[in-house]
Amino acid sequence: MTVSALPTASERLNECVSQVVGVLNRAHAQLVEATAELIETGAWAGGGILSPTHWLMLRAGLSRARACQVVELAKRAHELPATMATMASGEISIEQATPIARHVPPEFEESVAKLARHATVPQVTRAASRSSFHTHPADDSGDTGGSFTPPPLDQPQPVAPPRLTMHHRLGRFYLHYNAPSDIGALHRSLCP
Repeated sequence: MTVSALPTASERLNECVSQVVGVLNRAHAQLVEATAELIETGAWAGGGILSPTHWLMLRAGLSRARACQVVELAKRAHELPATMATMASGEISIEQATPIARHVPPEFEESVAKLARHATVPQVTRAASRSSFHTHPADDSGDTGGSFTPPPLDQPQPVAPPRLTMHHRLGRFYLHYNAPSDIGALHRSLCP
């Protein structure tokens, strides 16, 4: 007779969360696929709806940020088969897939999707947004020889310059400032 230990509460909850997250990831993949069809057919248009993002906000109850992620993935879904398959299998989240859609060329998408399975959202974002993607001429086998080079951790990475945008919409004034952290810290110190 063998005695086996019962799972601890932590192990039970970890398994429960893993299952729920897998379902959520698969559902997001289905939403992206439906949105791709929505965009392709133009079915979102009409009734005062301004964009596919707006349609998702109204019909799916999504936040603007989440709707933008879904639309961004939907627009590139046909170029990202490995990412979409990995998301549809529940292995990666929409947050892990979005930086791939935003930054990764199609010929490198499969390798970055594999990386995403084992990386956090910030790690995928950094790898996708700061990596150099190089292709080499095809050899006799027809392989393009693309290679994915992650950024070296000990060297400073190029940073986009600060950006300021302002606009009026529906009686509201909008101001958006985006800058590297060190510049943001300087602004905070000047404006208590």
